[in-house]
Amino acid sequence: MSAGGRLSTLTRTRVTYTGEPFQFAKDSLKQQDNQTPLPVATGAQAQLESQIMALLGNGGRLWAHPTGISAVLMRPGHPPVIKLDGQSAGAPTSMNELALRNLLPCAEVGVQIRGAIGLRVEKVNRSDLHVKLVGTDSRAILRGIPQTNWHRELDGEWERLHTMGFPPLWEEDSLTEHEQQDTQEFPALAKTDRDISWLGSAMLRRISALCSASSAYFVNSWITGAEWITEISTATGADFNHHHLLAALTDPVWGAALRVRRSFCACDPLGKPKGQCLFYLGHKDGRTGTLQLRFLPDPVNDRATKRAALRSVGADAAWIDRVLPITGNEHGPGVAR
Repeated sequence: MSAGGRLSTLTRTRVTYTGEPFQFAKDSLKQQDNQTPLPVATGAQAQLESQIMALLGNGGRLWAHPTGISAVLMRPGHPPVIKLDGQSAGAPTSMNELALRNLLPCAEVGVQIRGAIGLRVEKVNRSDLHVKLVGTDSRAILRGIPQTNWHRELDGEWERLHTMGFPPLWEEDSLTEHEQQDTQEFPALAKTDRDISWLGSAMLRRISALCSASSAYFVNSWITGAEWITEISTATGADFNHHHLLAALTDPVWGAALRVRRSFCACDPLGKPKGQCLFYLGHKDGRTGTLQLRFLPDPVNDRATKRAALRSVGADAAWIDRVLPITGNEHGPGVAR
């Protein structure tokens, strides 16, 4: 294979993991000075990305993309750009709103800090919200949909929190007393967050694998101890083959340095699901942190409504047909054929 052909092949594979535009991914691969087609974040950068994945990319709602994040753009020497979906399908919630309410820290006096401890807004540039962890060189950009006005939304969130009596902390120059107290009161939690940050960062940088390597129409995730639990709901009639996603995440070149440690598959010999399938993945070198994947078969009885809701927020038509295929007599109003 020629060098150009190999680069195109690498680019196509990278796009399936990151969701980047083809030319952007190709240019990024050309600029890299190492043999890692998907760069690995470490230290504070990994911690920042892991917080974004945990607090913003955890799904729990119906989006145009399973987690509400459409792509992560990575270019050497630049902070990653996390592209956010707009409105939630069938609910008056936007990813911008969740970014402000889930990520930006505020002090609920006498209770744990809300949001990510130490996260700060560095600057706003049109639809880009630049964030960092205070006192570090970590950086990330949250990119809203084109009509986003972060200045207005930040002002609104600031006023909302002040009205509730929760001081906003995202403009402070250093770690506040509230944040320091929180970290001191829950040292084990802070340590675990650091220990498993490699996993959250790795999953964020492979966010599009949930679209390209699975038939997930709905994803929900949370953290319990050092275990990152992700539920992947697959509609009846869609391809339930969970081995595609497992292969993507454990790939020796493109994967997240994971290997399957334990599994329970409830599929019959033909691969038809008879219940929930569980897979436990850990770091191939034994680092702290487990990814638990739960593959759930879902009849999706209100399929027509969900299909229409996804179309209304700009979800790709081919993706809707793949993850929420029309079955049986579902040819009523709202079902596009």
